[in-house]
Amino acid sequence: FQAEDGIRDTSVTGVQTCALPIFINWGKSDSPNFTVNAWRNQVRSVQIACNKIYTLQACKRDNVPHVEFSTDRRVAANWLTSGECKIVYCRTTVRGYGGVGIVLARKPEELVSAPLYTKGIKKDREFRIHVMGGEVIFQQEKKMMAKGRRPERFNAHVRNHANGWVFADQNLVIPGQVIDVARRCVVSCGLDFGAVDVLWNDKLGAFILEVNTAIGLQPKLAAIYAAKIKEKYLGNKL
Repeated sequence: FQAEDGIRDTSVTGVQTCALPIFINWGKSDSPNFTVNAWRNQVRSVQIACNKIYTLQACKRDNVPHVEFSTDRRVAANWLTSGECKIVYCRTTVRGYGGVGIVLARKPEELVSAPLYTKGIKKDREFRIHVMGGEVIFQQEKKMMAKGRRPERFNAHVRNHANGWVFADQNLVIPGQVIDVARRCVVSCGLDFGAVDVLWNDKLGAFILEVNTAIGLQPKLAAIYAAKIKEKYLGNKL
């Protein structure tokens, strides 16, 4: 729920009050101009989650497996020259989603100026795990589109719809470590709920990539979130 979904006290100017028992913060990273009795996803936690550097730092602090990262271009160059990885993701924005702002570098001279660099890991699988109140409420895996539907610009390294990838949620067998690191990532960021993107390598295991707090909801997922919010936070009163 955003502020508009609550009941405002229109007799008061400036700071306004919200009559809902709690405020479900859907990706809002700045403080509202009204008072709230109780939050789910505090603003500070969303600020951590929506910044990839802060998210990865939180995971590093709490020993949650994550993609290796650096803010130093020289470190990224050394990954490539030393053979530690074959590809570096230059993330020219730390608040992008859907692959926005990613430049791939396979040689040091291909690196571009960016606030964040992440070391490429062989992706055998990639998941989005939806966690609320410590419970996994939904699971998805990125799958290649059928060959006839794939775009000419199909890309195995940046997995989004434009590059030929879709989310699947049927008949998934998900490694237990993926579930574990997703739960831990939500806790490390201080969130009540989030959709965690996790990479899986058959030899190395699971690695956190990022966590989403303004989750895009198609009808099936929207119904699941609505039901779980009512169950966990509103006592099924709505």
